[in-house]
Amino acid sequence: MDPIITGAVAKAADSHANESAKVTSNLLIRLLGPAMDEYGDQLREMVARQRASRAEKLLRKAAEKSESREGTVPPRVAYRVLEDGTLSDDEIMAEYLSGVLAGSRSPGGRDDRAVVWSDLVSRLSSLQLRAHYVLYREWAEGLRGRTDVYLAGASDRPKATIVLDLNEFVSVVNDPENPLPATEMLLHIIWGLERVGLIGDFQYGPSSKLEQEPRPAFPYFLEAQPTVSGIELWGWAAGVPGLEASRFVRNAPTINVAPPLRRLATTTFPKLPAPPTPTTLQVP
Repeated sequence: MDPIITGAVAKAADSHANESAKVTSNLLIRLLGPAMDEYGDQLREMVARQRASRAEKLLRKAAEKSESREGTVPPRVAYRVLEDGTLSDDEIMAEYLSGVLAGSRSPGGRDDRAVVWSDLVSRLSSLQLRAHYVLYREWAEGLRGRTDVYLAGASDRPKATIVLDLNEFVSVVNDPENPLPATEMLLHIIWGLERVGLIGDFQYGPSSKLEQEPRPAFPYFLEAQPTVSGIELWGWAAGVPGLEASRFVRNAPTINVAPPLRRLATTTFPKLPAPPTPTTLQVP
């Protein structure tokens, strides 16, 4: 892995924490480069003993995602990501913030677009991030290779409307250690993602109310459209800044979380046109 951040992290009380601090220090050097000399004290204070292991995990992920990129990360971005990322032990939060950190690495070390996305990720709850991940993974896989869907155009995005079993979605997204009632969770997740522009038009309820034929076999449905912002966030989470909608449908980057969240078995795209039939050249 190429260098990204410089400096040292405060020594930990036990050997395990001390080792994490050393690894974290080296990873910080890889990300920030010479800028760590100036900002080392602040980062040493922030990444304290009890947060060193979380910082190490986040920085390892960032280093892996930025292997193909050159340069350093602006200290402003690193500070924001580590400040928020080391306060949470949520795996998907770490996955998204590590991608934001990786994507901000540039030759001049001045690309601070990631500040906006770091702030957005930090404002989302772990449930909202899980929902974004689950939905956009389905869009990424379901639309992969499609060149006849122009997601950057508002008039074309309805073609990417997704319909799935609401109960299955709730079971995958809900926190198994602290589950919320389905109605309460959906109010928080779906309306919350729409409010910040990460999903477009949506509806959910009894499948008998769904205006499509044939109607789904499951009793309750969720229908939603992707957005350009939701796609761009997927890109940043993967360490790919400025992911365009056209690239997303051609070959969206893959994001694997651990432990893995299972794929949805009921996903359909009822408004997606049939893929064009390849034409065979007729030789006289």
